Amino acid sequence: MNSIPPQQKKSDQLQTKIIYFINRFKFTTGFLVFSILAIFFVFYKYGLLQRFVLEQKKEVVEAEVVRAKFVEDSLRGYIKILTYDTLEIEKIAREQYGMIRQNEEVIYVKMTEDKSDTTSTVE
Repeated sequence: MNSIPPQQKKSDQLQTKIIYFINRFKFTTGFLVFSILAIFFVFYKYGLLQRFVLEQKKEVVEAEVVRAKFVEDSLRGYIKILTYDTLEIEKIAREQYGMIRQNEEVIYVKMTEDKSDTTSTVE
């Protein structure tokens, strides 16, 4: 039989332990480096978490822009109406400023407080 001398057994065991610790050290070091990089990419100023927050803000701002464009469009339409429509101008002059035409009488209608009474009094 081929027997291995005891000193070689010890050196083989020592070599196996060294390889085991080197591999474990590589794994631990790799894991730490990966963890640090992952934390860096997620929580850093320009990381994934910040990107997610900024995308949410972007959606909100885009919705506000759409609403503002809608309001702007309706206001531009109202400006056109006020610029060219004489009936609308007359309506505003009568309602807001109390203007009347020449030889026109204004009748004020006062409603009674009782809702069941359908008649109204004229002053």
